[in-house]
Amino acid sequence: MPTLYELDSNYQRVLSLIGEVDDPKMLDDTLEAIAGGIEGKGANYAVVIKETNSTLAKYDAEIKRLQAERKRIANNQKYMKQFLLNSMNLANIKKIESVRGSVRIQKNPVKLMVNDESLLPDKFFTIHEVKELNKSQLKDALKNGLEVNGAHLEQGESLRIS
Repeated sequence: MPTLYELDSNYQRVLSLIGEVDDPKMLDDTLEAIAGGIEGKGANYAVVIKETNSTLAKYDAEIKRLQAERKRIANNQKYMKQFLLNSMNLANIKKIESVRGSVRIQKNPVKLMVNDESLLPDKFFTIHEVKELNKSQLKDALKNGLEVNGAHLEQGESLRIS
């Protein structure tokens, strides 16, 4: 049985022979047979695409589950680190050594804390100018017939499988 690619190629080949064939009935029958093959293959493709939709949904659910599990473990780790830090500080222990590894308390880099931005002098601010394309306005203008160099409207096609 020919593949969809082969059927498509055969259909294109027969269409290119339209002006050269003397028997239009034979040409019509050939095109109809190829089209029937394409329809059959297309129906099979649709079944496979539907099945892959369910597989993708399962993967999405598993990804979501794993992300939640990862977040839970990261939160537990963060809690344990903070609890250990608090316990070491309370007991005035700066370093713990064992055969499995070591733990020590270290100072973090200085962190800027802004209490009230409105009280800060202007010299600490940077002004940025932003030029941003208003795509919806441009699209509306093109839809209304305005010709704009550098932009145009396109309408594509996609499959709907039900």
